[in-house]
Amino acid sequence: MDANTQIANDLHLLTAPIRFLFRCVLALLFLLAAPLLFSVVPFLCIALDPNSDFSMLALAYMALAPFASAFWLMMVSVLPDVHRAQKEGRVFEANHLKGFGLMFVGFFGSLGAEALFLFYLFPIPRESSDIAVNAAQWRSWFGGMGIAGFLPVILLLGWRAIKAASAGRQTCRWCHETVGAANLDNFGLCSPCHDAALEENEIDEDQEAWIRKVKYELRDNAWASDLRRGRREALKWKRRVLSSR
Repeated sequence: MDANTQIANDLHLLTAPIRFLFRCVLALLFLLAAPLLFSVVPFLCIALDPNSDFSMLALAYMALAPFASAFWLMMVSVLPDVHRAQKEGRVFEANHLKGFGLMFVGFFGSLGAEALFLFYLFPIPRESSDIAVNAAQWRSWFGGMGIAGFLPVILLLGWRAIKAASAGRQTCRWCHETVGAANLDNFGLCSPCHDAALEENEIDEDQEAWIRKVKYELRDNAWASDLRRGRREALKWKRRVLSSR
């Protein structure tokens, strides 16, 4: 082994961590952008060349979708907990076992949905000499496979939307306490919030003085902002209630 070969091998070994980090960054960027890439790239390729055979793109699409699904199922599941912890002023404690389980479900759920879609519902289209038919077949296939690939994430978001819609009919729109539909007024306010809104004055010097004291003397900008926001919210609901009379 000559000196040049030895130097090249040494450089290759020294730069291995940098190459590994670079690949990790690229993988993270791909996972973050995966929903956009999966919903745009295939249809853009079809629009640019509607007469082509997109089998290779379809295979890459299917191979990468389970990884993206696993990542996004974990993200969609964990982000609300992170937001709640931040809102409550505490440090979020990650549950690694839960995260691994979510990634497992996301990966194999996507893989199973893809297999069902590909082998039973909609095989990869065959190339057609008719440009319009060829483009339409591939657009339909990529649209269906996109749903199949991200099916675990779509099901979770759908379930949350149903729960939110159901809870919204039982929850006060101001304090967000669950009090039951019978205890809400026509605007979705519970009795305490309804009364508090009507009691708020458009001009309240005492309240304004207290907010200024909290901000400038006690130097608690967060508390002052909360007080100001609460006052604006109360006045907003008061105007809505009075305008309906």
